[in-house]
Formats: sequence, C-alpha cells, structure tokens
Amino acid sequence: MTQTIYKYLLEPGEQIIPLPKDAKVLSVQVQFDQVKMWVLLDRKAPMVNRRFETVPTGVDLDNR
Repeated sequence: MTQTIYKYLLEPGEQIIPLPKDAKVLSVQVQFDQVKMWVLLDRKAPMVNRRFETVPTGVDLDNR
C-alpha cells in the first residue's frame, strides 16, 4: 500500500467526491480564500463516493 496526501477544493453546500476506500481526512482549512481538504489515501484502492457538506457557522442545521 502506497499512501499519498491529496488536496481537494470543497465548494459551498453538498458535494460528492470519489475517494479511494479507507481514505482518511486529515484536515480542512482555508487556503487562499478557499476551503481545502487534505486526505491521506491509497491511489490503488477501489474508489467509493463520499458525501461532504460545507456549511458556514451560524446556520440552523435543523431547518435546512
């Protein structure tokens, strides 16, 4: 197993990102005014769709 760190742009709202099975989210931070996610993954692992949702602070999650 060869592990690599990849960076993904997270858009506002919900999005589906195909990632290798067992990929591990390491960090989510703002970089250059964009939300980025760093993921540790094995590029040879089978791919699965993962759902992510970016929500600003102060949003009432019960009424969405």
